[in-house]
Amino acid sequence: MPGRLLALCVLRSQSGKLIPVIRCVLRRHARTVLLRMPVLRNRLGGRQLGSHATIRAKPALIAPAALVCLPVSVGKSIRLYLADGTPGGLLTAEIMNWTGHVVAAPRSDLAALLKRPETSRTGIYVLLGDDPESLGGTLAYIGEGDEVRTRLQQHARDEEQGGKDFWDRAIVLTSKDANLTKAHARYLESRCIALAQHARRARLINGTAPPLPPLPEADESDMEYFIAQAAIILPVLPGFRS
Repeated sequence: MPGRLLALCVLRSQSGKLIPVIRCVLRRHARTVLLRMPVLRNRLGGRQLGSHATIRAKPALIAPAALVCLPVSVGKSIRLYLADGTPGGLLTAEIMNWTGHVVAAPRSDLAALLKRPETSRTGIYVLLGDDPESLGGTLAYIGEGDEVRTRLQQHARDEEQGGKDFWDRAIVLTSKDANLTKAHARYLESRCIALAQHARRARLINGTAPPLPPLPEADESDMEYFIAQAAIILPVLPGFRS
């Protein structure tokens, strides 16, 4: 059976004018192409079907450079690397074509985590632990740092020394290209805290909810994309509740 391809394209009429097409079905090795588009008043000999027309056109009439495939569904490939070979130990995670990078480890592996080059970069982190006030619940703390390693070392101290005792797992999110700035990290921290408060899947122990820092429009868009990818990758990590 001939293969099919759903696509968005433009049709070149005999006069040379380009006409946008909503979708078409290309049959490989076929002499004609079936097209679905808004009614064009039969200018190309189409038969009216409600508000659309079905048109048979020769492949030569389709502008090849304007053909853009639209997949029916878009999958994501998440790469998990178990650094010590155990599912509950230190691991890294990334998505193809995403500049973000995730490294996570239990508190018992904190020394190995702090040796990772990712923790020397600017980024955000999430500390997770059991909530003693909720059966099966989770406590969480979201923070940021110019050098995440320094913040993790501070949180690993005893509470009498300004540390946090509740957490038993840490997740660090940084950028592989090291392009995250302090302003970017503060934006990510603020947005992630707001999202976590709205989701109510864990009890946040952050003392404050920092306001969003101003960013250029392009940077803000990049950070929202970063958050969208993080929302895909974090739920697959051990100990993280989506």
